[in-house]
Amino acid sequence: MNLAHKIELRNDMSKEQITALKKSCGIYRFTYNYALSEYKRQLDAGFKPDIYQIKKYFNSIKKEQYPWVYECPKWANHQPFIDLKSAFTKFFKEGSGFPTLKKKGKKDSFYINQDHIKVSKNRIRLGILGWYNLTESLRFKGTLKYVTVSRTANKWFVSINVEIPDYKKQRISNKRIGIDVGLKHNFVTSGNEVIQCPQPLKQGLKKLRKLSKEHSRKTKGSENRKKSQMKLAKHHYKISCIRKDFINQLTTKLCEENQFIGVESLSIKSWYNMKTWRRKVSDLGLGEFFRQLQYKGEIYDCNIIYADNFYPSTQTCSRCKTRKIGNKKLQLWERVFICEECGLLIDRDLNASLNLLHLTYNNKDKYTESSSGINACGHKIRPDSNTSGIVAEAGKILSYGNIW
Repeated sequence: MNLAHKIELRNDMSKEQITALKKSCGIYRFTYNYALSEYKRQLDAGFKPDIYQIKKYFNSIKKEQYPWVYECPKWANHQPFIDLKSAFTKFFKEGSGFPTLKKKGKKDSFYINQDHIKVSKNRIRLGILGWYNLTESLRFKGTLKYVTVSRTANKWFVSINVEIPDYKKQRISNKRIGIDVGLKHNFVTSGNEVIQCPQPLKQGLKKLRKLSKEHSRKTKGSENRKKSQMKLAKHHYKISCIRKDFINQLTTKLCEENQFIGVESLSIKSWYNMKTWRRKVSDLGLGEFFRQLQYKGEIYDCNIIYADNFYPSTQTCSRCKTRKIGNKKLQLWERVFICEECGLLIDRDLNASLNLLHLTYNNKDKYTESSSGINACGHKIRPDSNTSGIVAEAGKILSYGNIW
């Protein structure tokens, strides 16, 4: 398993050290833009571009035309070709956007391979750039693979990728849980717990608008504009830190306390495309939530069970399994689920989470039919003979009158 530990560099760096980092980011950006421009030129001329041929030509001329690239680690001008190749692979096979030119000050970063890095306690050696001090020691023990150096606002970070065989952590309990994800109630668990995201963007939007307005009024190229740009970047960084901290704590808590977790396979992109929901979906960080839930499930030996995109968790009664169809379907504005068969009265989100909990009790055959997810650990899911009784009893206890 490959794990990355992102560590901030201490702010006691000299001006020469900071300049060296900025130069390396600039060389990476220049090389990437050179390769992309040459690719477009060949494409417009009717040729079939080959990125590795472009790299070969660049290596043959860089000593004479661009000698300053040798002032920084060689991977700063080697890795851009590999990254551009990956970007075009995603464009042609996965339907992502066409690669664009990189801009100075936006996602500045560069890559260094394992042959040129060394970590010693709270220090790291970045090739010919020398030694830099870290704010904390490396958390993982294993084989160093590579390092990505990046800048956010006025802070520099190193993301150290380490290969660790059979890295596992012990769970503190073996419970099961179903989690319904939504915009009104962000996370509703089958244990009758409502978890609301802090929504840092919403909380800091007033200040963000003020800083953006001040920045737009500064003269381009002036020192005051650079200062206002840094203030704006720091505020964005603060918002992202609050969101990431919440998601990290939530996913860790879920995986270390549960052996089985039932969730929906949401199409977050379709949510994001809806104009009225776009800002809130971005503020919740749902994509990062599911990404962390997946890899932490492997670490804690936790089975993440994904319901199919069309699994009717909201339209199905968690007690008698009667499904609402046609005109009887629960609309988006209706917050209470009422079953006409058994008379169950329950909050719609709680009802959905109980249905997702029921998926965790299915045996392997039923699980394959009802869910499009995978068992994160590759283990068989053992059936439980008391499934229907447990879920039906939960439906009685957690009635709508007893919650919130």
